[in-house]
Amino acid sequence: MVYLTDFDVREQAVEKIEHINKLLAEHFAAQFADLIPSISTGLAGGTVNEDFKQLFKRADLALYKAKKQKRGSCCWD
Repeated sequence: MVYLTDFDVREQAVEKIEHINKLLAEHFAAQFADLIPSISTGLAGGTVNEDFKQLFKRADLALYKAKKQKRGSCCWD
């Protein structure tokens, strides 16, 4: 789980996740030619009236949606 702060819009969060995915792939490609890792990500934006448990549950559900899509997918709840 990654907790990101200071992201006002979904696009910023998705760009950050895509950047992390790219760095991971580059790191492993340099060491393991046969290994192409990727990250499936579920994102959820918190609200003022929402506790952490609710936020985590929404992010987890988004993650399962992403896993059903192609490798390296990112879904937002």
